[in-house]
Amino acid sequence: PIIAMQFENEFGGIHNDNDKQYFQFMKNVIDSHGFKELLTNCDSFGTAADATKTALPGVLETDNFQSDSLNLLTKLRAAQPNKPLYVSEFWPGWYDQWGDDKHHTYDVNFFEKEITDVLFKANSSVNFYMFFGGTNFGFMNGDTVVTSYDYDAPLSETGNYTAKYWKTKELIEKFTKERGLPQLSIPKPPVVSLTTGYGKLKVKDYLSLEDVLIKIKPIVTEKPQHMELLNIGSNYGQNFGFILYRLSNVTKFKHLKVTGGASDRGVILVDHKEVGVVDNNKDYNQDLNDSQFANTTTHTLDIIVENTGRAKIGDGINSARKGLNGDITIDTKVATNIETFPLEFKEPFVKQLSELKGKPFIEGLKSPAVYRFELDIKDSPRDTFIRLDGWVKGNAFINAFNIGRYYHIGPQQTLYIPAPLLKTGKNDILVFELHSATDSVDFTDTPSSDQTLDWGQFRDGAYSLINTDRSFEKPLNLTLGPGFTPTVSIIAPLGQSIICLLNQEVMAFTDVFARNYRCFHFTTLAYYTETTNSTLNDIHRVFDGKVNAESPHKMLAVFGPFDEHRYLMLYKLDYNIYSCWVPASQVFGDDTLYVICYVVIGLSVILTTLVVFMMYLVYSRDISSPHKKVKRAKSPQPPPGAHKPRSPIAFHKRHDLKPDIGAKKAVQKRPRAPKSRSPITVNKRYDLSPNISAKKAAQKPTGAVTPPNSSVNTPDQSSPYNNMTTGTFKSLAF
Repeated sequence: PIIAMQFENEFGGIHNDNDKQYFQFMKNVIDSHGFKELLTNCDSFGTAADATKTALPGVLETDNFQSDSLNLLTKLRAAQPNKPLYVSEFWPGWYDQWGDDKHHTYDVNFFEKEITDVLFKANSSVNFYMFFGGTNFGFMNGDTVVTSYDYDAPLSETGNYTAKYWKTKELIEKFTKERGLPQLSIPKPPVVSLTTGYGKLKVKDYLSLEDVLIKIKPIVTEKPQHMELLNIGSNYGQNFGFILYRLSNVTKFKHLKVTGGASDRGVILVDHKEVGVVDNNKDYNQDLNDSQFANTTTHTLDIIVENTGRAKIGDGINSARKGLNGDITIDTKVATNIETFPLEFKEPFVKQLSELKGKPFIEGLKSPAVYRFELDIKDSPRDTFIRLDGWVKGNAFINAFNIGRYYHIGPQQTLYIPAPLLKTGKNDILVFELHSATDSVDFTDTPSSDQTLDWGQFRDGAYSLINTDRSFEKPLNLTLGPGFTPTVSIIAPLGQSIICLLNQEVMAFTDVFARNYRCFHFTTLAYYTETTNSTLNDIHRVFDGKVNAESPHKMLAVFGPFDEHRYLMLYKLDYNIYSCWVPASQVFGDDTLYVICYVVIGLSVILTTLVVFMMYLVYSRDISSPHKKVKRAKSPQPPPGAHKPRSPIAFHKRHDLKPDIGAKKAVQKRPRAPKSRSPITVNKRYDLSPNISAKKAAQKPTGAVTPPNSSVNTPDQSSPYNNMTTGTFKSLAF
């Protein structure tokens, strides 16, 4: 059910008659449609308390913030007493803009303190903006906001858990318990979505700007027009993408002026080569020399302008226009008859570009172009990231879907590609680059180090590093999921990794010292070998980036089962070794693993029984010796004429046997028994001479005899993790 509705956002209060008329109009429209529930309005920080002075009757004023929570809510309660407190937007992080120094983050401990003040001290309701940020695919970012809207939120851009997710869950459970509220039935969190890296891809070919423009019919205008004013459909213009202004057949000139500059960013080309960039709405002036023109009689001037994002707040929402803002003046003459090409890069258009014939890659090309790649995926696709080191600015397309903008100034350096955008088999990758490109892109399993990365690689919790002391003199502080101790003991540093002991389990953290120390993977090795030194050597070998470097994506082994049919899967992604807890159904399918286990156990029992029975038959034959009388046990006595049974564990030297009456040359030697026998290994059998005088002397055993010196490894049944210091783990290698 709908219990309330917010009808304005951060307007800042009613300050004049126009504001009041606007608010009253909206309220009347809502009331006229029969809405009877609570109406709310929100403002930021201290403006919320001030806005209550002029708020409309019956409207609840709420606040937006991320710090100073108790103070702000105390002021709001004083401004509107006897009304509930509500935080419409609590910001657990913040968005990034192109050119920021680094990705915005919000410490989980500070997050806990502020939410505690909101819930427990101020007794206020709260809503998170954002709990999950996601991605600004295509051209849908606002203003100069980057493509990723990760926001350092409780759920990362890929939808995986962060430390704030588990902290939020913990605070809700605490609130429920303290207030005596009914226990909520909360399902187990979904399994973490694993990412993968497909490695580097080389450029297959490229399409020049001219190849792209062939597919577009130009619109000729007297003066430069903003994209919104172009009549490209049924009385509507262009809203997103790029717009190109072209002057053909011009003579060589010395000065260029663009009145009013460009909105938002224009690349200036002379004879298809970049000569300048205009990135503001001020008059742009540029001098040119002969070397910047081609050796032709006439020349072409292009200005391609990027709409970097629609206005997200303020007056520009209604008035912002994209493209050139004024005349183009060549020397002293104002240009006319301008060809205009709208480059919207909609999906049908991008598919057409995939079908055109391309050209071989050229190193050092300084012009806008579309570069094409092919990604062949053998298995089911997984989430991945594309990294464009050495590229400058543009957009990337996966199977004709626009995954967003990239820009080398950062802070974002990778673009997120969800698995549903990919397919098994050939995938078409297109990159529209405005300036210059390298010959490859990289598909990696992790976003850039300037983005939020503390997502757990297993089901029960997310783990993020808070302190990385290179000296290892103090325990490493961690933010852990519920039920885990807050510190660990360092066993050994191994390059960029450390091996730790936590809750009687060996842990390995990789990439600890990466930028912002938040780019890491978490690995649990639940069982380890008896010798510590060999264990560390093995782990060092496993986490060496060179191990199995010939394969960029490979599952190496599965350990288990442990509790509740969980398995520890060791796998390799993009030349790094990681592991994660997985249910049996995810390793082998829903029922396959159980069938395999039952079959293996059944065959082992049958094989062991058969081996013991065969061993009994071998050593129970009573064959008398002609050279030495063998002492026999007095009890029990065998039947007359039968061979007395030998102990299956007395491996003494056998002597030649005396032939029985009726056998002319029956002297035989019995082969020496091996010193030890594996209970599951079947050795070669040797035929024994028949006992002619006693045809039915063999006795069948009444039960298997266990060798007195043998031992059976019996796991500790009290806990699947108490076998740490004595046992060796078993692996099912792939």
